[in-house]
Amino acid sequence: MKREEALNLLKKIEAYRKQPAMHEAEHDITCRIIAAMVAEAAGYKSRSEWTAEIKEALK
Repeated sequence: MKREEALNLLKKIEAYRKQPAMHEAEHDITCRIIAAMVAEAAGYKSRSEWTAEIKEALK
């Protein structure tokens, strides 16, 4: 998976993760697991690496 595609998906996952949910903890962990799989497929080494890229892209 290309990093650009992954970054777009990760942005959407993060936005979804921050929405209110009936079962907040389950919602959060599910989003984090999916984000980790997407990030790994794109070659990101850590969560901080791709979250930094999201913050940079939003500037």
